[in-house]
Amino acid sequence: MYEDIEKFYKSKSNNNKIKRKSICNYSITFLIILIINFCRPNDLSSSLIMYGVTLLLIALSLLVMMEQYEKILNLKLHLNFKKENNKELSLEEIIRIKDKTLFINYLKENKIYNTEAIRCILEHYRMFLTSKPNNDVLGHLLTIITLVVSITLPFITKEYTFDIKGFLMAFIISLIAVVIIVSVYIPFNIIIDIKKNLTGEKNIYSNLENIFSEIYIEYNKKSIKKSKNQNKKIQ
Repeated sequence: MYEDIEKFYKSKSNNNKIKRKSICNYSITFLIILIINFCRPNDLSSSLIMYGVTLLLIALSLLVMMEQYEKILNLKLHLNFKKENNKELSLEEIIRIKDKTLFINYLKENKIYNTEAIRCILEHYRMFLTSKPNNDVLGHLLTIITLVVSITLPFITKEYTFDIKGFLMAFIISLIAVVIIVSVYIPFNIIIDIKKNLTGEKNIYSNLENIFSEIYIEYNKKSIKKSKNQNKKIQ
């Protein structure tokens, strides 16, 4: 059951569809801007024209994205930099409501739209959410101390003097190694992050927990309201 829910979320979630469209749009726009900048002439007038084309391209990209969002959400959107009243919903709120409705329909179709099933699903995804450790700073500090000690100790001689030349050489080599590791790790991490966004795996458990938490609260409210109405009719 949970595997089917996760597959459904990855393929049908409005949040994931919008993420995929956004990544594709950003990538294409960035690539075109990069090509424009490489081909940009050195004279001032041509450079100003290129800057104008770049701004126009960014504006066009935003309009295309807005049109894509409207198609996915089946809703007319408008740009608003200031919330005029509490009834207006942000894009994030609209996506959340649409995903909640999507999963309510999914539960109804699979005949598991009841308190027991929703609570069971909710508790399942809550198990995957672990609290972040509070000792991150301490951990990083201990790592730095360990690194410094491991570099300096080999250069303390039997007479307890310090080989400064050897230390400097080791420090430079270590620094180069750190730079290489970081320069490889960051792009690799970005690629993994993009892959997770494209496949819908990014924050899947926390997102599903939020969706089913809202569904559970809404279902219970409706059940209580229905029970009260029935009691009134009996009286």
